Amino acid sequence: MILEMHDSTSIDDLQEKFSGFYSNLRLAFFKGPHGRFEESDENSILPPDSKLGDIRKNHEHGEWEIHSYMKSGDLEQIFKKRYGLNVQVLFKDGLEWKQTADLDHLSLQELNELGLQGK
Repeated sequence: MILEMHDSTSIDDLQEKFSGFYSNLRLAFFKGPHGRFEESDENSILPPDSKLGDIRKNHEHGEWEIHSYMKSGDLEQIFKKRYGLNVQVLFKDGLEWKQTADLDHLSLQELNELGLQGK
């Protein structure tokens, strides 16, 4: 999957593209950072219509190829380091979306399959 990263891209654009590829995963964007294996503060979630140019510190543009074998924690760290974005991967657990904090060692494919089992 390839994500287009530009200042005019909205959070919603990235979320739709990501969830279109991983149907049981979502990306959530937050005002503040979190550590590896830690959850983000739900009260600091950013609205989906936010533009990347308004929220990120690193204004690198271009395409980013995301692979299913990437670990969720690595994906979150790349968002932070390369683009200055605070992101959490969420997985579907029944009817709830849960942060992957303690599952950061799992790949996107493994998390997506975990979400399938919870249906």
